[in-house]
Amino acid sequence: ADLSAARAEAAASSAALSEAEAARAKAAEEAAALKADMEAREAERQRALEMCEQMRLRYAQLDIFKLDIIARELKKLDQGVENIRREARSVSDSLKGGRHGSDDKERAGNEAMQMVQHGAELRAHI
Repeated sequence: ADLSAARAEAAASSAALSEAEAARAKAAEEAAALKADMEAREAERQRALEMCEQMRLRYAQLDIFKLDIIARELKKLDQGVENIRREARSVSDSLKGGRHGSDDKERAGNEAMQMVQHGAELRAHI
């Protein structure tokens, strides 16, 4: 009786051990699958971060490009304003110079009209 009880107990222990080993193997498989999934997600996250960095650099390049264009346009405007200043000085000088014949008045009027036209062009450009 003791022997058959020991055998039954050994068989039950063996069955429990087999079940525990099967559960451990299943848990190890699930852990490996989860680890592989985690690694794949981490690689995807890393790719997304790299793409984000590439986009950030591209936008920075575009900003520099835009600033360059703005600088060129401002230089053109500055040159236009300088031309108007020169023309205004020319009108002023022509009006200061002694006799004001009809030719001088006509010249001053033409130069004044040119300044007005340049001013309108610059304003339209802005």
